[in-house]
Amino acid sequence: MIPDGRNNLICPLTVSRCAHQKYKRCNSDDKTEKHHNQRCTLLEYSVNCDDGGVRTRYDALARFFRAYFYFDKVRTFGDVPWYDKQVSSDDEAQLKKPRDSREYIMQRMIEDIDYAIANLSEDRAGMFKESLDLMKKVNRERLPDYLRPYYYHVYRTVYGNMADYTVSVAQKGQYNRLTDSYRDSILLVNNQESVTYQIVKADRYNVHGQCKEAIAMLEDYTNKHKMEVHDEAILYYTLSYSYSLIGDKENQKRCLLLSAISDMKSGVREYASLRELAVLLYQEGDLDRAYSYLKLCMEDAAMCNARLRIIETLKIFPVINEAYHLEKARRQSSPTRRWWTWACGS
Repeated sequence: MIPDGRNNLICPLTVSRCAHQKYKRCNSDDKTEKHHNQRCTLLEYSVNCDDGGVRTRYDALARFFRAYFYFDKVRTFGDVPWYDKQVSSDDEAQLKKPRDSREYIMQRMIEDIDYAIANLSEDRAGMFKESLDLMKKVNRERLPDYLRPYYYHVYRTVYGNMADYTVSVAQKGQYNRLTDSYRDSILLVNNQESVTYQIVKADRYNVHGQCKEAIAMLEDYTNKHKMEVHDEAILYYTLSYSYSLIGDKENQKRCLLLSAISDMKSGVREYASLRELAVLLYQEGDLDRAYSYLKLCMEDAAMCNARLRIIETLKIFPVINEAYHLEKARRQSSPTRRWWTWACGS
């Protein structure tokens, strides 16, 4: 929730107007709202909210944006001072406090991201429910043939996401069955030579443990067909997942790289391939490329306001950032140590 300059508080669309008004009332003290906006932050005064659910969701959003704010500052300046309370303009001690270490900042960022991930899942579930409510208003029988595949695709995507995010074992099973059903519907209404059919069928192979069949089918398709660049990105991403399931890291990296290149060519900024490639490179010790790729992922996700991608990237960024700067410091100190050893020896 952010002051917009007119003493109004902007809130995300995922929270109801009623909840927003309740939160706005309890997020003020007995002073004027203008004075309140100047003197306190959301996280300091959210304790005044008597609705725990509303408070938790807004706190999660605030901590998410605080983590992103510090991501940008650490990337630019390295060590920076950590503030978790509003700083008054006349508080000399806080304004001039020394910088905290990068390690300390990263730990606080991880705590904020963990909190955001744990407490924004309810918002995601609510958005999926809203999506289903909208889809139920669509009369499938009146849809033209060319929209039928997309109709089934939306259902398959929503139920697939609901299966990923639910904590109930029974609901997860139900959502997975519905996902399978709509995946089969997509296959029925698409031409078997289409790239959509190939990707969806490979997805079904992967889900049911038939990874080698998925690999053989997609590799054969890439050799025989020319694809649109965006379709190419999705196909290679699906193929990379098939290779990951059989533990073939080299081919997994190759496909992630091809998928990321296609994303760049198509101008897509909301993607997963480059981030997953960065994680693989980090695991192999290629810190320079891992850091460079992950930084680009964050910049693109922020540019297109892809909140889920930002959370996913911020989750791994502190780890890779810390490893990268430790290695950078080690490299910079090595020549000095060699010179000192030589000088002392001589």
